[in-house]
Amino acid sequence: MAIQTEQDALKALDAIEVELTKSRAAGIDMAVLCATYRTIKPFLEGSLWLLGRIPVIGTKLTVTVSFLIQIADLACPL
Repeated sequence: MAIQTEQDALKALDAIEVELTKSRAAGIDMAVLCATYRTIKPFLEGSLWLLGRIPVIGTKLTVTVSFLIQIADLACPL
């Protein structure tokens, strides 16, 4: 899915929410998954500056990982 507009981005976020709901219904233990995420989140955030220094792809990689962190934060509220 190519995201070219804000509307496309909102649809993508809705699709992520649907998939997370399916995961919960399928019996994935979200408590364990979220506990693991909370353990590694500081390391992910701490590594962003280093990822940003990778030539050519660093900025895009940092944005991508930051976006994934935001999704995980929504799936695993504190």
